[in-house]
Amino acid sequence: SRAYLIAAILTITGLSLAAGILNPESSKQCTGVTAVILQIVMFAGPLENMSTAIRTMSSDGISLLFAFAGAVNCVLWTLFGLYVEKTWFLWLPNGLSALLCFSQILLYLLIGVFESG
Repeated sequence: SRAYLIAAILTITGLSLAAGILNPESSKQCTGVTAVILQIVMFAGPLENMSTAIRTMSSDGISLLFAFAGAVNCVLWTLFGLYVEKTWFLWLPNGLSALLCFSQILLYLLIGVFESG
């Protein structure tokens, strides 16, 4: 939608300005923090669908494929951040995002039990 396009343009513009103004280390940190924020926003987006699913007791709004793919991706990045790079920039946001994905999967399964029973 239009809001996402505007957010993307502002993010790219802001990061480009930061790269030109800040020293390389500060620019790298600014890019990392921005990526962390955007990742958590992306994986928290389906929370509204989860709220609707709980209210209606219908799992129609939950994308199981997205949740599963996100969980696998985030678990792998969490492990990489913990054991290889040893930086919270990788393990913390990916760990939080993995929890959000697992909560979607769990809700999908729980509502499925109620829908079939």
